[in-house]
Parts: sequence; structure tokens; C-alpha cells
Amino acid sequence: MSHALVIHVRLHEDRYNGEGDWPPCPARLFQALVAAAGLNGTLASVRDSLEWLQRQPAPIVGAPRARRAPHRDRVMFYMPNNDLDSVQGDPRRIAEIRSATKVFQPYLFDANVPFLYAWADIADKDRHHANAICSLAELIYQFGRGVDMAWAWAEVLDSSEVDARLTEYPGKVFQPSSGSGGTTLLCPHSGSLDSLDRRHEAYRRRFSFDDRNVTFQKAPPPSFKRVSYNSPPRNLLFELRNLPAQRSLFLLPLRASRSAAPLKHRRPCRGNPPRPTLRASRSAAPLKR
Repeated sequence: MSHALVIHVRLHEDRYNGEGDWPPCPARLFQALVAAAGLNGTLASVRDSLEWLQRQPAPIVGAPRARRAPHRDRVMFYMPNNDLDSVQGDPRRIAEIRSATKVFQPYLFDANVPFLYAWADIADKDRHHANAICSLAELIYQFGRGVDMAWAWAEVLDSSEVDARLTEYPGKVFQPSSGSGGTTLLCPHSGSLDSLDRRHEAYRRRFSFDDRNVTFQKAPPPSFKRVSYNSPPRNLLFELRNLPAQRSLFLLPLRASRSAAPLKHRRPCRGNPPRPTLRASRSAAPLKR
């Protein structure tokens, strides 16, 4: 029997300040799980389960219906721009480089509707990994930016129960899909956990000192993959013509503005195999028997 891992996340307030993605991408949830394990001192014991989770296919995502706060309600924060070298590395002159800004323009939503992340088709042999992630989810304290305090819980369900949960979900459901359209979200993949380890260690050592200078080195970004969600399917339609024996069969694409009846009959290809053509300027008649 296959199972599904479902993680629910709720924010303490009805706003989300994360920038660059809506809904909050699975990569943010993965980082929240890693941060929770690190803060609690359990990262070593759950590392195998986190590595298992990052290898899973992209999850289904559910999010409350939201709107962006009005432009007039956004808040701008000023901060140092990580360019201390321009003032000879003197922390006392940090006010001179306080030119970087961050804009907080949150997404507003119903806080009673949790975010949902579901990984389906989990085998029985991986049930212990899913259970470990369930325990780790209860340690989540943050989701998004530092001001987005959160809490979470998780459960392992039979795969048959997931569809019912998604049908009853009051928000919008995002399904991973192929193609380049729809909504693009960052998701963990093999190597994401190691990249977070490298980033954490580099951040700890971002300042180096010698007798006269302080050198700052930016930490490398984490590694995640981009996945399309709710991408509309791409349909290709070809017309097969019954041509005289002396003429070669060619394929001609139909214009997207034209409608075509569903294919009802299939004929075997005899003689020379079809070859492609670039003659796209001609119009084609609907398929006839």
C-alpha cells in the first residue's frame, strides 16, 4: 500500500512577507524543516530523512487565496549594503553605507486556511522517513522572512485519502506539471541539503581578518530546482493526407486558430516513412476519412 506525507503550515498572522513567490515554494518549507532541526539539535538524527525528502518528486501545494497589500501600505527598511570595504572596514562608519533597502509588501489571506504540501506514492519501506518528517514538522517556528512566525503539523495518510483532502481544501491547489507555463516554484532536489550546509558554514566564516583589513565574502546560494505548477498542457495536432504514390508524405502543422475534430481513424503508414517539412505557410483541410 502506498502512502502520502501531508504537511500543514499556519502563520500566526494573516500575512506573508516572503518575496518572489506565491504560494510559498516547497524550497521554503524544506529550509524551515532544516532550520528547525538545526535549532533543536536534531539535524544529525534526521539527516537521512531530509535527504530522502529532497529526492522525492515535487509535492502538491495548497495555499489560501490571497491578495497583495496595497502599494500605499508597503514598508521600506534601510540597512547596510555589505560594502564595508568602501569605508576601510570600520564598523563605526556603517551609517555611511546604509543605502540598501528591503520592501515589505505582504500577501494577505485568511489565516484559518493552512498551507498544504503533499507528497504522494510513498512506499511502505519509506514510512519511517515520513514519520520522522512528521515529528520534525512540529518544530517549525518560521516560514518565509524572519517576521513570518509559523507552526506546523504533519500526518501520513493512505494515498486514497489525499484526493478527498484536496477536494475539500478551501484554498487553491497547485499541481506539479511539465512544460514552461503556469507558476514556477523552487523545490528541493538531491544535493539541496548539502548546499544549505555549505551556505551555513560559509556564512559563519564570511568575515576574515588580518593585521589591517577585514574581508567579507558572500555565502553561496542554496541549490534548488525550478518546477512548473498548473502548466497548461501542450497539444500538437498533425494532419495525415492520402497523397499519390509519386509524392512523398509531409507533415504540416495546423494553425492554432483553427479547430479540429478528434482523431477517429488510424491508418498504417506504407511505403517510405514520413519526413518533416518546413512548409508551414500552407493551410490544411480538416482530417477526412
